[in-house]
Amino acid sequence: MKRLLILWLTLFPAFWLARTAASALLWQRIDSGYPTVFQLVTIPLLQTLAVGWITRGPGPLPLSGLWWEVRRDRRLLELLGTDAVVLLLGAFLPVFPFPDIAAGLQMVAAGILVARLVYREDWTRLEGIRLGALAAALVGAGAVFVYDWLHRVTDYLLFDVPPLHRWLAVDAPLLGIGIALVLSAQPLLDRRNPTAGTALDAAVGLWLLGAAIAVLGLFGAEAPTEPWTSAAGACTLLASTALLAAVLFPSLADPIA
Repeated sequence: MKRLLILWLTLFPAFWLARTAASALLWQRIDSGYPTVFQLVTIPLLQTLAVGWITRGPGPLPLSGLWWEVRRDRRLLELLGTDAVVLLLGAFLPVFPFPDIAAGLQMVAAGILVARLVYREDWTRLEGIRLGALAAALVGAGAVFVYDWLHRVTDYLLFDVPPLHRWLAVDAPLLGIGIALVLSAQPLLDRRNPTAGTALDAAVGLWLLGAAIAVLGLFGAEAPTEPWTSAAGACTLLASTALLAAVLFPSLADPIA
């Protein structure tokens, strides 16, 4: 996942600069409409996936180990089944944010399990700090999703700011911090069970996909719109499930309980 992030961070600004320069030189204007934003979000993402696929190393597919682990461990199938039920409830009863609440609870559970892992395992001081920071961040993020207090505060303080700008000012930096913490702790969990690292890769990928969907849904809108909101919420829910699974995977080889 780090390799894909580096590719995306290279391709996105390159595509943006090339498109902006071409528009300015050839048409003497810079287009900022929805088609342009859609291309800025999707084309570098597709380029990253294509380059990552072509340049992948030998061996099984990256997510194949995760798929076999899901088939082997009944707990993970139960988590995915719960996600399906929650998404259906959210679709039929959109008034209640079932996916956000479920995602928050899973993040809190993952944070608690990571904290227990720090307490029960023999880590170096730096490793303990990295895992402890991830545990605290997961619990805090879970509280945000369950109670939605952060968006209430930002909506109150930034009521005259467009939703997309609020998302870029608040959600995007927090997402970046969360991804950095996950990638920092990934080698430690991967050391106990490589499938845990794959699950964290899946979580980061789903977070980024949800972020791309959120940006497309918020562009030019006065409020979050459907189906973008539901799609982004589904990505967040599945990402939180992957995070919880990543903490459960090490326990398969060495139970935490």
